Formats: sequence, structure tokens, C-alpha cells
Amino acid sequence: MKNFLIALYILLFSLASAQNGRSGKVEIAKPSSESMKAGAFINVNTAQYPESNFSIEQLITNVLISGGSACSANVSNVTVSPNLAVSNIDRSWGYFNKGTTNFPFDDGIVLMTGAARLSGNSFISTVLGTGGQGGNALGTGGDTDLATAIGVNNSKLSDATYIEFDFVPVTSQLTFNYIFASEEYSGGYPCQYSDGFALLIKKVGDPTYTNLAVLPNGAGPVSVTNIHGPATGCSPVNAQYFAGNNTTNIETNFNGRTVPLTATATVIPGQTYHFKMVLADFTFGTGSGDTAFDTGVFLKAGSFNIGV
Repeated sequence: MKNFLIALYILLFSLASAQNGRSGKVEIAKPSSESMKAGAFINVNTAQYPESNFSIEQLITNVLISGGSACSANVSNVTVSPNLAVSNIDRSWGYFNKGTTNFPFDDGIVLMTGAARLSGNSFISTVLGTGGQGGNALGTGGDTDLATAIGVNNSKLSDATYIEFDFVPVTSQLTFNYIFASEEYSGGYPCQYSDGFALLIKKVGDPTYTNLAVLPNGAGPVSVTNIHGPATGCSPVNAQYFAGNNTTNIETNFNGRTVPLTATATVIPGQTYHFKMVLADFTFGTGSGDTAFDTGVFLKAGSFNIGV
């Protein structure tokens, strides 16, 4: 009987710890003198920039791809999911501009597992997906392409969001620059939890994708668990690619981010390729999980070079 009670206690404690560590605990970020200053955050989908009213097609052809609108003939079938209108303030995608901050990219496209506007603009004390700031969970479920790419069961993913399009390169090498950021850069979470992220490419008609969201020299995927500094309970991993924890709570509302990274792929000029950038929250597959802990990716404007 005693052994049974001990085992039951351990089970209940483990379940409670998992729940409190992810979905049951709402973390409160403390403002700093820096985060309360005007211009302390990047601008996301704000009215002073015409690009904030661009459709997803315009953002891809006029902002992201090197060559701007001149390359529009080389890009087609641009889609975004969830397909929220430009007028929807809680859309998961949009335009960012660094404003007066020291953010590494001047401007570009942001994609997030919640309302993209919450990634910047002003200080937010609670985790971004709680709904307290108006940015509720996307409610989109998982994504099978992402699940396959990172090797997890699709039931472990939720709030999936993606941008995809076809393109025809006129060069043999595709490159673009990006930054991965997450609220999971907090406490001991990097030791065991990471939202899903992939940059997928394939020739149109091919059955499988190649994931470009990987570190150089076979150092593994771009994820919270594979890129972090000292975390509670585990040692640094690939710390040279980690830009640090956002202890001053400025520039973005994420807890941490990577340094600027470059994705590279060898392509065949004149062939049509399909590109998909996809993110999703990690969950336990039981209705609980970390839908409140959002993740985002920032693509540098003009860096998607297809040779045009």
C-alpha cells in the first residue's frame, strides 16, 4: 500500500509539474526602464508604413525577394494560412520595421504562432498567446509537412501557420536571411521544449521537402532546444548561434532569439520550386500544451535571392 501511494504521488506531481510548467502557469514579464521608452520596440503592421497594408503576395514579391516587383513573373501561387485578411489585426503574418531599435534587420516579413502585432510595438507583460492582449490562439491544429520535417507526431503540434509560394530561380543557389525567436527561451524550457519550425523547399512535383532551417556543419535543427545559452537544468547548446535572452524586454516581446542566420539551397535555374515557411506550437496532444508560448520568425527584406 505504501509503495502504491508513493507511486501515485509521483505520478500526480509529474502531471502537475508538466501542466504548471507549460499551460497552467502564466508568466509575468517585468518592465525595464528601457522597455518603457518610446521607440523601444520594432513596429509590426503599423499604419505609418504602406507595407503594413500589403497583401501576402505583395509582401513576397515587393518586400522579401531580392529584385522586388521585377521578379513577380518568377513567383506564383502565394498563399498564407490561416488566410486572415489584411484588415484583421490578429493575423499571424505581416510587415515589420525596426524603427529606432537595434534589431538586426531593418525590415521584412514576420510569421508567428499568434497575432504578429504582439511580437513588437509595445511592452506586454504576459505570454503572448493568452488572449489578454487580444491575441488568442490561432486554433489551426498541426501541419503534416512540418511534423514530417522535424520528426514528431502531428498531434503534438497546434496553432500552425505558414506562408508558401512557387518560384523559378535564375541562379544555382538560393539564399535568404532570417531570425528565429521564441517565448520558450525562459527558465528551463530550452532543456525540453521547442515549438516546431521549418523552412521547406522542393521541386514542384517532387514528393519530399528539404528543410533549410538547419545549422551549418551538421549542427542540427534551428530550435529552442538546439540553440540556447545556459538554461536551468542543462548546459548551453550551439550557443554561438544564440543572441541571448531578452532580459531588458525590448525590441520584441519574445524571451530570446537566434543571431541572424542564412538559409542556403542549391537549385536548378529555370526549374519551378515550392517554398514553405511553417511554424507551430508544441503541445502534449491532449488539449494542453503551450499555445500561450508563441514563436516567430523574421525574414530580412530583400534577402530572398533567386537571381533576378
